[in-house]
Amino acid sequence: MKNGWDSENGDQNLNMGSFYDIAASVSYFAGYTATVQLPDTDMGIGLFSMIGSPNNQLDMIGGQLESRDRFAVITGAASGIGLACVERLQDFGYTLQLFDINPVAGSQIEMIDLSKETPHLQRAPDVVVCSHGIGGLGHTWEEVIATNLYGVRNVVEESVRLMLEEEKGGSIVLIASMTGPIVGNKGMEVANYAASKGAVVGYMRQRAVELAEYNIRINAVCPGPVVTPMTDKLKKRDYRLYHEFFGRCLLPGVTTPIDIAEAVIYLAHSRRVTGATLVVDGGYTAW
Repeated sequence: MKNGWDSENGDQNLNMGSFYDIAASVSYFAGYTATVQLPDTDMGIGLFSMIGSPNNQLDMIGGQLESRDRFAVITGAASGIGLACVERLQDFGYTLQLFDINPVAGSQIEMIDLSKETPHLQRAPDVVVCSHGIGGLGHTWEEVIATNLYGVRNVVEESVRLMLEEEKGGSIVLIASMTGPIVGNKGMEVANYAASKGAVVGYMRQRAVELAEYNIRINAVCPGPVVTPMTDKLKKRDYRLYHEFFGRCLLPGVTTPIDIAEAVIYLAHSRRVTGATLVVDGGYTAW
């Protein structure tokens, strides 16, 4: 093999220098699409058998590489991390369909109890963000599992059904937690919450394997301590525990919903990432 890949029968070779000379890209995050001119090569072998024909290119979120109206679905959109995701995806020009069990009066957020209902989506989404959830304190195991796990499933499976029906790819980002999949938290008494978030990560990984062939990607963000209405309840219940919880983070300052939204944006647009958990915890789990 010389400066490229040889096929199994030795008759295919690609000069890497030539490849990089002709490849051109424009930042997706600037709102542009990327165009790559590939060499004239047999698309049935080697690297290009994986990425497909240049006549059927894919963009960063798994759809066809063309100018179109991008559509995103966000749950838990009325507050906290969900609201921050609304703001960031609006910055990228998405048309949004929003859901929450407690919608803001006068907003475009649709009221729904996702633990009991499947949302009616306008069309197959390009991006899905499942940000709804409840804490463990004050809720039964059944309530927490129904909301945090079955509610996520209801959104994801309906989104996937439409993506497959329309034969398009997409990106799904689940808001899990460091509590459960990564660590436990002393003094929290939230085994139900930890179990639900661990199940979300397991569900995400398995669906990532099953959906990859359809160019549907699914990942999870695992936040650490974040200033949200959920942690505000902890602050009111146990001020000392609240400060111990946030004080374990190594980085100065506190994590805000917009920090989590930035991680969501990364996963939503990173076309080669699936089945991954991205921990955003200010260094909480680093020691």
